[in-house]
Amino acid sequence: RKEEEDEGPIKKGISRPVEVVVRPNGLGLGFGNFKEQSQLKVNRQIEAEVRGLDLEEDNKPKEKERDILDGIDKSLLPTTDSLLAQGARSWRGGGKKGRKKKATKRKIVNYQEILDKTAEKEGGGGGGSAKKMKIIDMRSSAAASSSTAPTTATTTTAAGGEVPIGEELLHNVTLLLNTHESRLHTTSYMVKSSQQRAKNLEKDLEDMDRRKDGIEHRIAKMELALGIIEKAERLVETMEHMEKDRKTKRMDADKELLDFALDSLAGIFGTLYGNFTREERKSLKFDVTLLPSIVRPIFDRLTRTLKPLKMTDLASWMGRLAVGTSRLCDAAGSDDEAYALREIIFVENIAPWIQTSLGSSKWDVVADAETGLDIYETLLTCATASFPRAEEGENAILKECLAEEIVRNAVMPKLLRAASHWRPGLTKKNNPQQQQQPTLVDPLHRWILPWLPHLR
Repeated sequence: RKEEEDEGPIKKGISRPVEVVVRPNGLGLGFGNFKEQSQLKVNRQIEAEVRGLDLEEDNKPKEKERDILDGIDKSLLPTTDSLLAQGARSWRGGGKKGRKKKATKRKIVNYQEILDKTAEKEGGGGGGSAKKMKIIDMRSSAAASSSTAPTTATTTTAAGGEVPIGEELLHNVTLLLNTHESRLHTTSYMVKSSQQRAKNLEKDLEDMDRRKDGIEHRIAKMELALGIIEKAERLVETMEHMEKDRKTKRMDADKELLDFALDSLAGIFGTLYGNFTREERKSLKFDVTLLPSIVRPIFDRLTRTLKPLKMTDLASWMGRLAVGTSRLCDAAGSDDEAYALREIIFVENIAPWIQTSLGSSKWDVVADAETGLDIYETLLTCATASFPRAEEGENAILKECLAEEIVRNAVMPKLLRAASHWRPGLTKKNNPQQQQQPTLVDPLHRWILPWLPHLR
């Protein structure tokens, strides 16, 4: 022991550094083929040196040679055991240790050879009556060309007899069949979808054709309506020429001009109502747009130069107006349209004409009360007689509209102003010798009481 101490210091360190293994993040203990740091061979040798122990080398079992038929199932498919027993080339031999080994060259054996050897073993090896199995080689052409007997399978399968379909072929045929069946379903669905779309397009085309026909028909109707409006404009121009002749020749042609205008309007309305159905007239809103645009210019021309307060034959003129309006109402397609036409003529054209006269300063509500009352009552009589078969309710509505337009807007304001300025007074005697009682100046009963029935 002393001699050892004289020789030099005792070596108690390690001969090599400790190897370190980095564990992947999140990897659990014992997962997969990951080797821990303590399981490395180098680290175990260092530990044995420190402890003074001898590390026994791992005796790797030698791979014993296997028969060529070992691990081959009779169904021509490799089993799980045969795959696991292939050693370092299997999926269990991953990692650095498996990759460092030199890859062994794999010998390719034809399935027919395997079956032939199996048949020989089952037959006792004497070449007896064992029948050779016939298979179809499902490998690729490259693998077949590298085989020791590339023409064996082809020769055997072509020798005659029924060839059994292998599982690979059945799988492939099934896969192809399912693929083509799926394509067939897809194609069938696309065909049905295309047919449905074609039907929908045909239906849309028919709808568009119907809409096109409807639009063309509507355009033709609008062109006809435009022609009727132009005809009404020419009628107004003709009435202007007749008005000029009446002024130059001093002809009393007011009634003739009225009859001419109403007769022309009857012809225009006959054409209008004869070419448009009731639904078309309703959709085009005849009573709001077309009829007022035809009637208003004609009656404006008729009443432009006429003064109701100065017309001595106003009742006769109103009578002719009632007769002409009755013909126009008869030309209308229905009673509702006749009511609308009558309202257009009297409420929108005749009533404003009379309202303008009674609302002017030329009419004195106190001195000329009877004149204004006669004009208003003549208008009511004419309006009622313009449509003989009208209902009482419709006539009451028409009278209410005329009263609103004339009495409340023109007469009532004048009556209120006159009543506010009226003061009671007596008439003066021109001759003092006469025994005559004085009378009240402009008594209220003469110019207020006559309008009371119309003020309700």
